[in-house]
Amino acid sequence: MSSPVARSRKEPEAGPRRRLANPLLAGRGAAVDRIAQVHRRAAAERRWLRISLGVGIFLIALIVLLSLVQPLLPLPAPNHQDYEALLQAPSSSHPFGTDDVGRDVLSRTLAAGRLDLAIALLVTAISISRETSQSTQPP
Repeated sequence: MSSPVARSRKEPEAGPRRRLANPLLAGRGAAVDRIAQVHRRAAAERRWLRISLGVGIFLIALIVLLSLVQPLLPLPAPNHQDYEALLQAPSSSHPFGTDDVGRDVLSRTLAAGRLDLAIALLVTAISISRETSQSTQPP
């Protein structure tokens, strides 16, 4: 048996070995290398856009869900004033802090989110009904 040191090794190829998107373009010059680089960058940008779109959709869904279940959460009432907690920084009892009259900012934000969602749905329904009624009438 031969020792691992005595085995012959392949000589490394000259220069770094790059993998092109299309093997038929190997050895075609700088322009092809530039095209391959642009394709790799475009693929990375598409991957980044998919990730950021997913994160954005998740955050919007989380805000909508929290706004809808706000009455069920153990938060103080949005208009409850705690005079001992004026302008407090975020803490465990007030995750977003308090305002200048001691109201919990998180509960006020979620209550405002519920109102905003209701207004958005109402405006959307009115717009859709107006457009469908106008589109069914002859010109």
